Amino acid sequence: MFKDKAIGEAPYKPKIWRRYVADTTVQDRNNVDSFLNHLNSQRPSIRFIMETEHDNKIAFFDTTLSREPDGYLPTSVYRRPTYTDQYLECL
Repeated sequence: MFKDKAIGEAPYKPKIWRRYVADTTVQDRNNVDSFLNHLNSQRPSIRFIMETEHDNKIAFFDTTLSREPDGYLPTSVYRRPTYTDQYLECL
């Protein structure tokens, strides 16, 4: 499996790795750039990109994860800036 090989061979191993379909979240602030480069060197057909938190928040799917000083990670619904709160009526 890609994940097992990539993490097993990584010079730096993340504290937490979570994946859902094609998205992953890695919770560790150390060496993130070198870990990203390592992942992208494993297989040319698989490319990872990275988003970092801003103001102690990061969006993951339709959820916003917030980092509290005590380590607690509360969640809330994430809406893209283009979200209009409008729906199509289905007949």
